[in-house]
Order: sequence, then structure tokens, then C-alpha cells
Amino acid sequence: MSRRADRDQTHASDEDLLLLSAGELVDARASRVADHVRTCAACRARQAGLDLAVGGFAKARRSTLNQRVPPPGLAKARLAGGMANPGQRRRVPHGMRLGLSLAAAIAVILLAAGGVPEGLMEGNRHDGSFGLAAIAPDPGLTPGLTNSADRRDLCSAGADLSTAPIHRPVALRIFRSHGISDPPPMEYELDYLIPPELGGAAGIQNLWPQPYGGSPWNARAKDALEDRLVHMMCTGEVPLATAQAEIAGDWVAAYKKYFGTQEPLVEHAAFLKDEPWR
Repeated sequence: MSRRADRDQTHASDEDLLLLSAGELVDARASRVADHVRTCAACRARQAGLDLAVGGFAKARRSTLNQRVPPPGLAKARLAGGMANPGQRRRVPHGMRLGLSLAAAIAVILLAAGGVPEGLMEGNRHDGSFGLAAIAPDPGLTPGLTNSADRRDLCSAGADLSTAPIHRPVALRIFRSHGISDPPPMEYELDYLIPPELGGAAGIQNLWPQPYGGSPWNARAKDALEDRLVHMMCTGEVPLATAQAEIAGDWVAAYKKYFGTQEPLVEHAAFLKDEPWR
């Protein structure tokens, strides 16, 4: 936390949020900031906005600066380093200095405006240099998997929807199968494509690494959809089989359908239901 945040015990600083995303905080500090972010909707929203703004801008600038702008993780770490040491001068190539200062300014402007333009977002699959998985999983790797639970089992009072912990070697194997060899902490959710609340089974066919950044169609938006579908299934508005098929087939289309919007709702930028990858 920043000194001010430590004193007031309120919010994490932009510096800490950037360093946390970049995996550059020391263990004790990272744990303290991560614990705060998990319980603070405002800080989760700010972190998501910073990730989207800096990451999207860095990708756009790399094409025009001939690869002189560093990857987002490094850019965020350097930006945060500049915040921590404002009096320290560093020798940075002019093009990179321009890119980083513009990225920082754009992040602040976009957060103040309450969103990030679509042009800064990724497509359906992200540039490999960002280390992010696709918006939707590869159906050959993650087709989805259900168990035998029916609506009464899932919606009854006291229903046990807990799943066994995913052991780290298995989790890392899932990451590697999606092309992610060294997943940064707090940037992904090892997500059930069909959530247990909708009868999703625990198995590698139903698990995939979904990022929190890189696109507005991220893990937070899907978590919000999951809650919506669970409610609609339990109230009888949507059959269980339909909810399972739609979230497994095209969860973005299902989000647009059930929330009646073409873009994720602003309030879902801070939605957090599942435990982030550590």
C-alpha cells in the first residue's frame, strides 16, 4: 500500500496496483496489497482500468515505434518505478519515453472518463507477447464438462457446490496447454467454463486460464454472467441445459443476450467471484 493508504487503511496506490499486475511487488507487500484488492471493489476497478489502458496502449504503440515500447508488464513496472522515485532520472530512448508518458496519461484520462475505447482492446485472441489467453477457450482443449446434478440439486437450500482444490502441477499443465508457461500471479483466474453452480464438473476439459486484463470481455465479466445465469436457472427463467450450452458455446454472446448490452456493464469491471491465480 502507499504511505497514505497505510495510514488511512483505505485504498491501494496506482503505483502498487501497477507493480502488483507486473508481479514486481515483494512477497509481503504483494500479499498485503492483493488481500486489500480482493475486498475493495474500487481498487479492483482501478486496477482493471490501468491494466486495460496501459496494456492496450503499449500494443498499439509498438507497431508505430518499431518495437521500442516494452511489453505492458515491463511498461507498468517502469511507470510505477517512476512514481516511486520521481527525482531519479533514467536514460530512456526518446520513443520509449514518449510511449510510456503517453500510456500513463491515457490511463489516467480513461479512468476518469470511465472506460477504454474498443480500439485499444484485443481481438478474440491476444498477442502472445502479452501472455494472455483467448477471450474464449480453445474448444479442443476446453469443451466444457458437466456432472449429473439437476436444477433441484443445484438450487436447493444448503446445496454443496464446492469442488476439490486444483493442485498446482495440474493447474500449470492447464496453463501450458494454453500457451502460458509462466502465469503471473493475480492476472488470471483458472476458470470453470461451465461453473459448478450450473452443474460444471471438475476436470481439465472444463478448466481454462481466463485473464482479468487485456479486454473488457474478461474473467470479471464472465463471473457476472455466471451469477446471472444461476439466478435465472433457479427461478425457472432459463433451463439448466440451455444455460450450460450457452455459457460453454459462446459466453460473450450469452452475456450480451442476458444483460441486453453490446459491451460489458461498467459495474462488472470490479466484479470478482473466484480466487485469482497466485
